[in-house]
Amino acid sequence: MESTIKKDFLERIQEHLLQQTKDLIFILRDNNEFRIDFINKNQAKRILKVSQSQLVGESFLELIHKEDIDKFLNILNNGLLKTSKSLEIRLKKQKQEYFWCEISINRVDILGFDNIFIVARDIDKEKMFEKNLEEARARFRWISEYVPEIKYWRLLQPKKCVSAVQKSQEMLETVMDNIPHYVFWKDDNLNFLGCNKNFSELAGLTDPSEITGKTNKDLPLFRNYAKEFGRIEQEVVSSNKPSLKKNEIFILPNGEKLIFNVNRIPLSGDNDEVVGILSMYQDMTSSKLAEERLRASEKKYRNILENIKESYYEVDLRGNITFANDAFIDLLGYDGEEFIGINYKIFCDESTHKKIYNKFNYVYRTETSVKDFQYKAYDKEGKEVYVETSINLRYDSEGNKIGFSGLLREITEKYLLQQKLKKSEERYRLISENANDYITIINDQLKFEYINKQPYLMGLGYSKDDLIGQSCIDYLHPDDRKRAIKTLKFSFAKEKPGSQEVRFKHKSGKWIWLDVKGRIFNDTDNRSKALLISRDITERKRNEEKIKKSEEKLKKLNKLLEKKISERTKKLRESEEKFRTISEQSLLGITFIQDNTLIYANKALSSILGWEIEEMENLGMESIVESIHPKDKLKFMELVNETSKSSFGFTKQFSIRMITKSQQTKYLDVFIRRIKYQGKKAKLISIVDITDKKVAELKLRKSERELKLKNKELKKLDQLKTDFITMAAHELKTPLISISGYTDLILLREQKLKSEIREDLERILNNSKRLEEYINKLLDAMKIDAQKMDFNKQKTDIANIVKECVEDLKYQIQKKEISISFRLDNQIISRVDPFRLSQVFSNLVSNAIKFTQKGGNIRIIVERNDAEKILCCVKDNGIGLVESEIEKLFGKFVMLEKDIEKFSKGSGLGLYISKGIIEGHGGEIWAESQGKNLGSTFKFTLPVD
Repeated sequence: MESTIKKDFLERIQEHLLQQTKDLIFILRDNNEFRIDFINKNQAKRILKVSQSQLVGESFLELIHKEDIDKFLNILNNGLLKTSKSLEIRLKKQKQEYFWCEISINRVDILGFDNIFIVARDIDKEKMFEKNLEEARARFRWISEYVPEIKYWRLLQPKKCVSAVQKSQEMLETVMDNIPHYVFWKDDNLNFLGCNKNFSELAGLTDPSEITGKTNKDLPLFRNYAKEFGRIEQEVVSSNKPSLKKNEIFILPNGEKLIFNVNRIPLSGDNDEVVGILSMYQDMTSSKLAEERLRASEKKYRNILENIKESYYEVDLRGNITFANDAFIDLLGYDGEEFIGINYKIFCDESTHKKIYNKFNYVYRTETSVKDFQYKAYDKEGKEVYVETSINLRYDSEGNKIGFSGLLREITEKYLLQQKLKKSEERYRLISENANDYITIINDQLKFEYINKQPYLMGLGYSKDDLIGQSCIDYLHPDDRKRAIKTLKFSFAKEKPGSQEVRFKHKSGKWIWLDVKGRIFNDTDNRSKALLISRDITERKRNEEKIKKSEEKLKKLNKLLEKKISERTKKLRESEEKFRTISEQSLLGITFIQDNTLIYANKALSSILGWEIEEMENLGMESIVESIHPKDKLKFMELVNETSKSSFGFTKQFSIRMITKSQQTKYLDVFIRRIKYQGKKAKLISIVDITDKKVAELKLRKSERELKLKNKELKKLDQLKTDFITMAAHELKTPLISISGYTDLILLREQKLKSEIREDLERILNNSKRLEEYINKLLDAMKIDAQKMDFNKQKTDIANIVKECVEDLKYQIQKKEISISFRLDNQIISRVDPFRLSQVFSNLVSNAIKFTQKGGNIRIIVERNDAEKILCCVKDNGIGLVESEIEKLFGKFVMLEKDIEKFSKGSGLGLYISKGIIEGHGGEIWAESQGKNLGSTFKFTLPVD
């Protein structure tokens, strides 16, 4: 029973809803014919002028204008209808009349079948208004780029509009949930009974069922309007009369303003008594705003037409003037009546006429407007007038091309000024390119727009192509960028000049110090630019750095003195007597100044300044200042005043020059401290005579210069030594080659020599080769010292070099019965000098053989290490090394004493040369040992190539 009553009540609510909605609601079969299953009868009769029965069963396509059918079918047939879609089409009335409507299309399920749900809203009046306004818009659309007062507003249309009607209960419910209206119904006590989905979402509810039993006060949406709405709704229930078409404004909780058209209808039961109220809210916000914008737009266009000051013209497709405003007519000196109908050719010569014709032709063909077209025209009196114009295509209301229109400005003065400016620019460019400073123009994006080519190329290494369009910040030192950006942005914002010292990257990579000064200006297009003039101050910065370091040294000395003085001052506070004792014995000059008068001076101060103590006491501040060197007076007074304003205990230190009684200038370190003396403010001043220190500094600088000269002489002597050794080595090598050559020849040719003579000759030959080898090592060492050793690098198998070296030393290995083991990576190939690398391996393996006892072991390893480098090791179990020996092992002419002497004496250059060869290949070499008789390991790395 309750369910039946609820169903009947809901049907009456939905019936009222269908009667009150202004929109057409269709339900169509989802097939190729799209036949109408349902239409709300009241709106069918009111809008389409036909009855419901005449339309049900007919194809919806028969109502659509033939030009709009494809738009409708495209949405339905191309799979686009996954969500609600809207479009504007024309629908047919009874007498073959069409009207514009905005339709909202959805797919819905009714009784298990797919249906098309359509809500159609009549927008014919809006379309007519737009059409009437279009001619005005067409005339003024093109001038929006020239006249800043002209703006366009688009009419905002509601995007969702739904209408529906259905015979069955499910159809009615579908209508409730799909129409764009916000609908709810209450009982006669104004408690909510239900609502559609739209209203539940607006009210902030997750489901329409949640509204049952609530009142206006329970909803945040209605809370501020509860009393007023309750009064209106109670009036409808009490009077049994509907409240229709009331415009009401809502302010949502989020601050959004909405305008609704509200209908409130009393609901009657079977005995015609009022049992509730149905309320339907239609969102009119977009429509109302659109109407206001259209009215404002129309008024705006009208005002512009009446007040526009620019010269405006219209011509037909032949170039005959059809319209011109007073400004255009006055510009060319004609009367209004004689002006209309004449051709544009009359204002220009033949060459200009062709240019204008080509522009008109381009606009006609491409339908693209032309801006800033400049040419020379002639007024009625034949006077030259330079003008700048725009050209736009004009259309009639049906979209046909009917002519051209445009704005025209006289630019005679501007044109002549531009010509002068070009000449001026040439002169300035010549000056700029021959200046010593770097002249730059950047835009407000901090990008280069101009540089003076020659100074940039000669001083910084950059051409125009390198910099134009690049950000100037990218070329600044990272530590200077933040400060530079802040200064530039401030200057652009405030249009104030600025300056800064920054480091700019030379093309070679070095940093150049620049003193940059700049100002902001506007170019001919009123765009902000910055003109920067920069000067190279690198040398000055270097000198400043040197001075800074010297100052830091002096500050350290001053801090040390300050610390000592502070410690002494602390002790002086303990008692007046102790102070006087210390003061009188102190080497520091000490004085008190109180009320700008010197009230105490010790013997040291008297000795420093050459005045008797009695002469100094009660001296005024003016007399004290007179004794200060003229260049230091202002600094002294500023620092004294600064101390006067500081807190007690504050100490200020500075250096000044004072003139003694005997007119001698002395350098003094002065310490001023603010104290209390006998309950009054005073200044304790301590003075240190640093004249001797200053003299010592001058002597130190002189000594430094002398040391530099001696160092230069020592370098010359070292070079003479190197040159002598190199020359001696070459001179020795020539006779050695002859000696060894002839000795070898005698041994080969004379087979019958006595054994004693043969042994002597072989000894000569061996010693000659040994001396030649020593000379070669000496020459290699000289090349390494001079960094002139050449390497013939080629792809080489490192393992093969190891094997060849071991093979060359096979005799020595077998002689000492030494065991050789390998761990070689045969896949390692690197670009090395095979001869030089063979020298290294031969030297290390030879040393390992020498310093390993008979029957010892040597292990050779070639592999990749964790750092992706080639690691080579020569490890023996010989006599080993101590830490002190390892530290000097790779030096030149290094000969280790003690145990090593038992085995062999070499040149002392083998490891030095090996180190030079490995470092020349980009590697490192070092030695490791656990100590004496624990063996040694020599390792070196090579880059992987």
